[in-house]
Amino acid sequence: LRSIFEKLIFMNLPDFPARAKNFEIHTQEEEIHLTVDWILLAEVSEGYSGRDIQLLCREAVMMPVRELDIAGALDNPDIKARAVTIDDFMLAMEKIKPSVAPEELLKHRDWAEEFGSV
Repeated sequence: LRSIFEKLIFMNLPDFPARAKNFEIHTQEEEIHLTVDWILLAEVSEGYSGRDIQLLCREAVMMPVRELDIAGALDNPDIKARAVTIDDFMLAMEKIKPSVAPEELLKHRDWAEEFGSV
């Protein structure tokens, strides 16, 4: 099967700066509280893929909206959802886990070293 494809390129998980940037990118259109620390989020999200971070951001952004829904105020145009806080991201992290197991990542790295192409 390997001979069918000319190259297989291994894409590692995002590093620290890339994770911080991912959080910023996936929330740039949202109202984020000024105290949200992108550096802290990058630290605690090691092992997350770019897609995992995107899903985590989506979950965090929905938390203030869900609060309005629970309060029955979602359809009230005079009430605006609060800004997303660091607590929303931490709660979202409890729901959204890394999709790549460390042992799977190691297996792919080993394969890339043996057969992959750079």
